[in-house]
Amino acid sequence: MSSVAASVRHLIAASRDADVDTGVLEAILSYVDAAVAAGHGADEISCIAGEMRAG
Repeated sequence: MSSVAASVRHLIAASRDADVDTGVLEAILSYVDAAVAAGHGADEISCIAGEMRAG
């Protein structure tokens, strides 16, 4: 998840530079950040499903 967070942050920055709406990416990043904060930094992206259900 930690590498996913870095990738999504990069996509957000590139999208902003290209004047592309980042709303969906920012929503995904909030779930990814919550998963990392919950101790899932080394896990696969599928672990955000629990964060999405809780959020």
